[in-house]
Amino acid sequence: MLKHRDLIGTIFYMARRIERMADRQARISGVSGSQARLLAFLSIVSMEQDIFQKDIEEEFGIRPSSVTGLLQALEQEGLISRESVSTDGRLKKIVLTGKAKEIQANIVSCHKQVTQQLRGPMSDEVLRRFLKNCEEISRRAEQI
Repeated sequence: MLKHRDLIGTIFYMARRIERMADRQARISGVSGSQARLLAFLSIVSMEQDIFQKDIEEEFGIRPSSVTGLLQALEQEGLISRESVSTDGRLKKIVLTGKAKEIQANIVSCHKQVTQQLRGPMSDEVLRRFLKNCEEISRRAEQI
C-alpha cells in the first residue's frame, strides 16, 4: 500500500476494494453486488415497512436515475415488482417476488459472510467507533 495516500484516497481505495469483493461474492447468487445489496436491504426492511424508491435513494445515497436503473434491472430479472399503494396511486412500493425469495437466504448469508470477513477480529467497541467516524466524515462531505 502506498504510504502517501491521504484520507480521500484511502476512502476511495477502500470503497473500491470492498465493492469488488462484494461483487465477487454476489455473483454466486447470480446478481451484481449492487443488486445483492439492494435485495438484502429489501429483505430486511420490507418485513417491517413498505419500501419506496425514495427510501432506497436515501439509504444508499444514490441519485434517482441510478435507483431507477437498478430497479428496472431487478424487475426485468423478475426479482422485484412495483405495486400501487391504496392511499396514493402515484406511489409504488417495491416488493420482492417469489424468485427473489428463493435466492434471499443465499444473498443474506453472503452479506453476513462478507461483513464478518471485513470485520475480522475487530471488537464491538472498535467497530462502533469506526462506524461513528465514517458517519461523521459522510456528514461533513455532504455539507461541502
